[in-house]
Amino acid sequence: MLVDIHTNLMWYPDHLSDEFVEYAYAAKKAKMRLSEDVYYAGHEVQYKNAFDATPETLLKATEDCDRVVVFGLRAPYCGVDVPQELVADFVSKHTDRFIGWCSVDPNDTDAVEQLEYNVNELGLRGLKVAPIYQHFDPQDPAHLPLFRKAEALDIPVIWHQGTSFVRPGPLKWANPIQLEDIAVACPDLRMMIAHMGHPWEDECVVLIRKHPNLYADISALHYRPLRHYMAFMSALEYGVEHKLIFGSDFPSATPAQVIAGQWKVNDIVRNTSLPAFPDEAIHNMIYENWKPFLQEGYKRAAVAAALVKPYWRLCGLLAHELHAPVHRPGAFVTAHDRRILFAVTDGFDATVRHAAIHEVHFDRLGTPLAQRQVVFNGTAFIAVPSYNHHVVGLEISQFAGVFVHGRTLVFPDIGPVIVEVDG
Repeated sequence: MLVDIHTNLMWYPDHLSDEFVEYAYAAKKAKMRLSEDVYYAGHEVQYKNAFDATPETLLKATEDCDRVVVFGLRAPYCGVDVPQELVADFVSKHTDRFIGWCSVDPNDTDAVEQLEYNVNELGLRGLKVAPIYQHFDPQDPAHLPLFRKAEALDIPVIWHQGTSFVRPGPLKWANPIQLEDIAVACPDLRMMIAHMGHPWEDECVVLIRKHPNLYADISALHYRPLRHYMAFMSALEYGVEHKLIFGSDFPSATPAQVIAGQWKVNDIVRNTSLPAFPDEAIHNMIYENWKPFLQEGYKRAAVAAALVKPYWRLCGLLAHELHAPVHRPGAFVTAHDRRILFAVTDGFDATVRHAAIHEVHFDRLGTPLAQRQVVFNGTAFIAVPSYNHHVVGLEISQFAGVFVHGRTLVFPDIGPVIVEVDG
């Protein structure tokens, strides 16, 4: 399964300033001197070849990907500002493949509230930040509430924590090591360092080795062949090559170009005595390593339940598809029109796939009129609602029992869900 963890949605002049695209265009030309695997739109307007990722070009570039994470950066300090509704609207039209993440400027006094809105109202499922673009110090405790909120919402964070071509961007806040305070303060927060934090790849490697929920993506590395090889070998020597994840950073390059670039990582040392980076590790970066990052804490061969929130958007209640932001994969529980719905998700995004929605109907007093099995990965699960379920107002407070082969399961971090089995 090909998952691109890093793509952008933005274009000039709507979201990018003249200064930004001037430097972006110069950086792109420098990359093209060393690698043929660089995206170039060929537009007659020069600056639209710099960093334009329109809906049309993004769809075309990622057509071979099974899933794609997309975001639009909010960094007015350096001339990039994408409305988050733009990302949410795009994803809503392409839910079969795209997962939208949001961006919040940590300098905004209402940054926490913006994050809650982006996740709870717009349905975006991750956060993008970039100290060098947004001009903030990641070690400043004033920003910690934003990342504690991301941890509480159980969404991942991707950091552009490395160098950049932007002239005003402060390199002093760009080293990956500066993320350690947040990693310690928020141990359950899944974070990814984009581009392996180049040119501080070694700092990135030792950081992700220390912290279980830190990872790195490999986008924008293959343009510089020697650094590319050295970064991968450093990860291999420290035993963290399994924490390197595929991303394209489109429109920096297309997924196909980045894949081609990974298979060239050993070209620079071919016919030398230097060791080759293993083919198996390259394969896993491209196709396998995304799984623990996007599903960390989700590996339960069980039903996962989630409290219904009034802001959850239910679209259609189709037999095999339900769109609603969910916080846990597996089978989840929600309510609509006096019905409890049991549905099976794939654990990756907010769309229910590969399973029917099983309904449990309630009369006016809340008495269950029927109960159905949920089948997940070939295992049957029986969910028995209690008599005093309160469905009106989209609240579910209790379960009388969740059974798996006669055993009781308790799901942490969900809220006031009580699981009981008599006998």
